[in-house]
Amino acid sequence: STDRDDRAEAVRMVDVSDHMRTLHPTERKYLLDTARGLTAQQTARKHHVSINTVQASFKTSKKALGAINITHAVALCLVFGEFTHDDVRGRT
Repeated sequence: STDRDDRAEAVRMVDVSDHMRTLHPTERKYLLDTARGLTAQQTARKHHVSINTVQASFKTSKKALGAINITHAVALCLVFGEFTHDDVRGRT
């Protein structure tokens, strides 16, 4: 199968009921920065907060989304519509 078929199958396997709640705007903002390639430290500097604040936000975001790590959280944000590919590209 192709990579596209594999990705489509992975999306079909996501149980939307695992999405516990929508993200707080700050959680979404920090995960969007991650999707754009920023590190937690860079995100903290950008928003004038401590890295502990960003990491705590990541922890609650992962729980809210049912994610196992930050990469998974970003992927689930795209699946659940928390942000779009255009958001990641900065086109919104």
